[in-house]
Amino acid sequence: MGLALPSAAQTFRVASQTKVFVATIVLQLVAKGLVGLDDPVSRYLPRLLPDGDRITVRQLLNHTSGLFDPQVEVYQTLQDIYDLRLEHWTPRQVVAMATDNGLLFPPHTAWSYSNTNYVVAGLLIELVTGTSIARQLERRLIRPLGLRHTWFPEDTAALPAPRLHGYMPLDLEPPWADADITRFNPSFFWASGALVSNVDDLHRFYDALFDGRLLPRRLLAEMLTPVDTGAPGSG
Repeated sequence: MGLALPSAAQTFRVASQTKVFVATIVLQLVAKGLVGLDDPVSRYLPRLLPDGDRITVRQLLNHTSGLFDPQVEVYQTLQDIYDLRLEHWTPRQVVAMATDNGLLFPPHTAWSYSNTNYVVAGLLIELVTGTSIARQLERRLIRPLGLRHTWFPEDTAALPAPRLHGYMPLDLEPPWADADITRFNPSFFWASGALVSNVDDLHRFYDALFDGRLLPRRLLAEMLTPVDTGAPGSG
C-alpha cells in the first residue's frame, strides 16, 4: 500500500504565522482608537516591562523593541525541545525571563526577532479587551472568516484529528532519528506561535487580510512596511 497523501483539511501548528493573526488584532484595536501604535507599552501594562516607557506598541510588532527571547536559554538543544514538549509556562513567566536578561539594544536602534514581543502583544490585547487572546481570535477572525479548523490551544498539548504529525530530529549529527512531537504544549510561545490551523483556513485568512477586509488601508500599509533588519537588501 502507498502512503496516504496529506489532506488540506488536516490541521497543524502554524508556529509564527500566529504573529500575523495577533498583529491584525492589535491593529484592529488601533483602528478603534483603543491602542496607539506609538504609545509606550507602559501605558497599557505599567508594571510588565522595566523599559516599558521606552518600548512602543509599534516596536513590539516590528521586532525593534530590543526585548530578549528566552527561547535561546530554555531550548538550547533539539533534545531540550523534545524533553520540555509538555512543560507548562505562563505568559508573564516568559516575559519575566526575558526582562531578567535586559534589553539587547536600546529600543528602535536595531532589529532582532524575538517571540517576547508577541507574548507582550498578547497580554496587551487581553488587558485592553478584558478577554482572553483565544476569545479575541475567535470573535474577530476565526468566526467572521469561517475558519472552521483554526483554534488557539494556549495550554493544551493534544492536537485532535484530522491532523498532520510533526517530527523533529533529536541531534544535528547523523545518524538522524526523527521523534514525533505532535503532542506539544505551546504555552511557552503562546501569542507568538501557538495557533493551530490548516491550509484552507490560512488561505482564507490571508486572502481577507490582503484584500483589505480586516484592516483599514492605512494600517494594512503599516503592517506591510518593511523594517531594516541589518541584512543585505533589507530596509
